[in-house]
Amino acid sequence: MVHSLPKSWVLFCSLAAILFPLATPATALLQPSNAEKATPEASIKLVGQKSDKILVTIDPGHGGKDPGAIGLDGLREVDVILPISLRVSKILQEKGVATQLTRDSDYFVGLDERVVMSRKAGASIFVSIHANSIDNRPDVNGLETYHYHRGLELANIVHSNIIGVLGEDRDEPLLDRGVRSARFLVLRKSDIPAILVEVGYLTSPTESIKLNSEKYQERMADAIAQGILEYLDKSTNVSNSIPVPPVKLPIKPSAWKPPASVNSPSTIIPRFPLIEVQK
Repeated sequence: MVHSLPKSWVLFCSLAAILFPLATPATALLQPSNAEKATPEASIKLVGQKSDKILVTIDPGHGGKDPGAIGLDGLREVDVILPISLRVSKILQEKGVATQLTRDSDYFVGLDERVVMSRKAGASIFVSIHANSIDNRPDVNGLETYHYHRGLELANIVHSNIIGVLGEDRDEPLLDRGVRSARFLVLRKSDIPAILVEVGYLTSPTESIKLNSEKYQERMADAIAQGILEYLDKSTNVSNSIPVPPVKLPIKPSAWKPPASVNSPSTIIPRFPLIEVQK
């Protein structure tokens, strides 16, 4: 049923239309002005701004009261992985990638704190660097790279770059112990691609000597950085927001391939299965 409006109301509306012909509709106040409307140029600019937020967290494990693994002749894990981590960060910065170090000298940082630090900074990926050890097994040596739920591709690329460089050494090639999944705290609590790289065994007579060498540490850092840059270049999310410069590190290209009988590096069965430890 349609009701007719009172004559007084109709008269009021007519007068309003005559007296205020230029009145702005209320809905127009909610619309952006022409100056505020986005343009293609503005959209491009926003993408450029986002590129400044691409950040890689480099996490040198342990520190301070927690020296990590103790190897042969008292070689400490913290003394091996910090210079590697610092060099990785430096290389990435030189290539135009922002980095965050969870620590930059020998002091203690809690595991949860490392993850929170990375999350608050808005990091894109998380790379934790460690060195391994095992009691009464001097024969065990080699590289292991761990991921949990989002870091498989990152783990594969970084691992293959390290093996491609250090696994080709003439005298003592770095043994490939595979890419594996593990529930390490810094991996399972990270909501971004996260990996943990075990660069070698401090309890191996040959490997401990290499890991204590500044030159070898530099080569390890170069290979890790090369892998991170390759991942950033291949990653769809990152490639859309930041052009990663060509890598010109003085290292050999990756030559690592998974064994023919293995479908994926993540399924490689290590020669020396170890009991998982919290990291």
